[in-house]
Amino acid sequence: MLHVSDEEMQEILCELSGTSDNSFHAFKQYDYLSKQSEMATVPTSQERKQCILNIRYLLAKSAVQKMIPNFA
Repeated sequence: MLHVSDEEMQEILCELSGTSDNSFHAFKQYDYLSKQSEMATVPTSQERKQCILNIRYLLAKSAVQKMIPNFA
């Protein structure tokens, strides 16, 4: 389970919404099983955009493959 302070949560929300320039903000993640703190990095704006484009491409490709079964 992930535990973050209110301040960290606000920074993360700003990062994910693209309202912050601090694209390499990292926050601590506490793993109950190992009882150790780990670091997780919030993706940059460019990485988020690329992920969205990849998802859109895969959805479009899947839709075309349903209409045209031999489409590569």
